[in-house]
Amino acid sequence: MKLDKRRAVVAARMAGALAIAGPALLLGACQTRVPETRAQQLARICADPASLRPDSFYFGECVAYKNPTADQRRKIYMNTAPES
Repeated sequence: MKLDKRRAVVAARMAGALAIAGPALLLGACQTRVPETRAQQLARICADPASLRPDSFYFGECVAYKNPTADQRRKIYMNTAPES
């Protein structure tokens, strides 16, 4: 009889541990994507033309990342400068 109670207690503890750890293991398995490097993030963000507007949060980083030539900087300025 004592052995049956002990087995029941062990089984209940195992079920409890699986109930807690199971979802955590499944969630961890779903998030196996390798994090992007900063250069990859900037390449994706700066591909959006809106990121090259001076009022964009990423404008400075995108300009530095793309390292535009003088002609490209002039075009960016002419396309984004406020009209007077």
